[in-house]
Amino acid sequence: MNDEEDYTAQYEIREGIIFLIELSPAIFRPLVELGGRSQFLEILSSINDLMSELLITVPSTGVGIYLYNCSVTGRKFPRDSGMERIFTLNDINSTNMKNLNDMIQDHIDNVKILDERFPPAEGSLKLSSVLNTILDEFHGRSHYNVKRMVWISNNDKPFNDDGSPEGEKIKQNLWKMINNYEEYKINISPIFMDPPSDTEPKPFDISIYQQIFLNTNYLNRQKQSRETETYYDTFFDGLSEEANQTTVASQIRSAILRLKEIKRILFSCDLILGDSNTDIAGRLACSIKGYALYGHEKLKKFKHLHHEGENLRVVQLDSKTVDDATGQEIQYNDDKPTLAEKQDEAGVRRGFDIGDSEVLFLNSKQLDFLKNYTFDHDPENHEVVTKDIGDMAGEEEKESAPTYSSPPYLKLLGFRATENFEPYYTSSAPALVMPDFDNGLKAASSKGGFSNSYLTLASLYRSCVKLGQFAVVFGCIKRNSSPSLFALYPTGISMSKRSIPHDKDFPEGFLLARMPWLDDIRSLPDYLLNDSTFHHEKEESSIPPELVTKFKNVVGSFYLNHYNPGEFANPSVNYFYKVIKHELLQIALSDESRSPLNNDQTLSRLDDLREAIQSTPKLLNVISELRQHLLNLGPVSRKRTSQEPHNAANKAQRPALTEESVLTAWKTNDWTNFNVPQLREFAKKYPGQIKSGTKRQDIIDNISEFIASKSK
Repeated sequence: MNDEEDYTAQYEIREGIIFLIELSPAIFRPLVELGGRSQFLEILSSINDLMSELLITVPSTGVGIYLYNCSVTGRKFPRDSGMERIFTLNDINSTNMKNLNDMIQDHIDNVKILDERFPPAEGSLKLSSVLNTILDEFHGRSHYNVKRMVWISNNDKPFNDDGSPEGEKIKQNLWKMINNYEEYKINISPIFMDPPSDTEPKPFDISIYQQIFLNTNYLNRQKQSRETETYYDTFFDGLSEEANQTTVASQIRSAILRLKEIKRILFSCDLILGDSNTDIAGRLACSIKGYALYGHEKLKKFKHLHHEGENLRVVQLDSKTVDDATGQEIQYNDDKPTLAEKQDEAGVRRGFDIGDSEVLFLNSKQLDFLKNYTFDHDPENHEVVTKDIGDMAGEEEKESAPTYSSPPYLKLLGFRATENFEPYYTSSAPALVMPDFDNGLKAASSKGGFSNSYLTLASLYRSCVKLGQFAVVFGCIKRNSSPSLFALYPTGISMSKRSIPHDKDFPEGFLLARMPWLDDIRSLPDYLLNDSTFHHEKEESSIPPELVTKFKNVVGSFYLNHYNPGEFANPSVNYFYKVIKHELLQIALSDESRSPLNNDQTLSRLDDLREAIQSTPKLLNVISELRQHLLNLGPVSRKRTSQEPHNAANKAQRPALTEESVLTAWKTNDWTNFNVPQLREFAKKYPGQIKSGTKRQDIIDNISEFIASKSK
């Protein structure tokens, strides 16, 4: 694939994750902070839970677990490399999940403990051979377009870095290997754990690993990724100056489970800050990207299956054209021009009749301009396109062409104080806006962008935070979307803090919240606008003060300190996969595990709240008093009055039909002036002679039959 095709490539994200774990006697040691579990058991249990969650959200993800520094080298690995695998890099499947789950369960049941299954070796490591083998494993799985190696170790001295020729040679080889990973775009996510100690805890020394990574661009790319595109925090990137935080034992699970969070790009476009030569902003813009903050679990579309005996087979929905004579597939040339392109090349143009025998001709570019939401930056100062009649070549001349922005784009309208922002006006989930470090060159929906986008957006962010302002922007964030009004709210302001214990706030950037505009706004009903009784404000004397105090006490008892969407999973989807997992892994599912309280976090929270109320007599008394007070209140709410009364008494009554009018209608066959009540009243004058009817036409037919019988 060439560079030009890569800029506009659209593909499904398929991530391949390899866990590379270094074995050592310390990693099998039981720890108090882990409840008597070892670091290695905690790592495998966390990977097992990660695979269960990835199966729901991103089932096309591949996972592989490889070990090094083993006493016995596994098959298909270089001799004396000390490598072994629990399972190779493959898409998440029930076989690998069952093998890993059985391995963990055997260790818990003391059937076969992990340190006996994978005894660590003693001696020097062969990291170059290990890294080269993992690189070959990635090369053999080319269908993964996002590749990551999670390097887990508690050994801060992988080789002897004493300045000896042997140590320098090892360092040079590792530099080359890390450079190869960088060249093949394989991300390395280190999780360096503090080695357990019986005495004083010894922090992990990262100096050697910093030297290994410094030979590549991994430092700058990781730093940019951590500050911008990677909006989930990494425990240790191994490179940045402030990255002295290593992973303690209690953080292993959270560090591994964060790997399920993948950067999901919602849109990429240009943010136009200024579009006039006379304005103070000038022609200033930057390229940005928008990322989804949270993703919701949902059931994926299942493949179509059919029974063939006792087996299930996938229904193939793809079709191809085959030559009857040779049986070979017929390949069509997709590079043929379309009908519209042929017409445009031949000079065929679409015309619009504007009257007086005048026709307005438009070419394909003009039609495309009218169909989409192209933004005109200078509508009042367009130079008229002129044509020199004396020029036989018919070339068009113009001094300066107006500038346009085709979707997607966002145009800055102005700024407002953050106190004026109303969160309840947001009509959709906000997106996290970050600068595009590729300056729009690799965006699928853009043909290039603006240079220095990071510095431009960073200056805008600092100004908004310092002045307490948020930006109001307008435009289309996707090529086929309608224009909308957005609020570009900085995350560094106190109002946008998450305030979740043991969890970090959003990184520095902007939250793009869609605001109500045009179709989202509706006028109030007429009865609210015209009836003055709805306009008055309640007097404070009409509100019982004791009622206000009691409500404050109740509401204060139920105050929610923070809300973390990650704590509320989809109960239906998770229970569905929970049953499947237990069936595939042959694990007994108890009745307690099937109860709604153990599968729906919302019901569990409500049950806790109910118990808290029942255990507080004072709160129960206040709620009882409020309920009694509300029951004693009179009907003070006003009901909506109908604008047009529908009762029959207020309607204008039509006069009764006379025999002359009915006879005239019968002769002319025109009954349009008579309604059903009039016809029924006339039929009642002749009981037993005119039959009754339920429909209007039946009554007319019965009256016509009666008149025809009398006229004979």
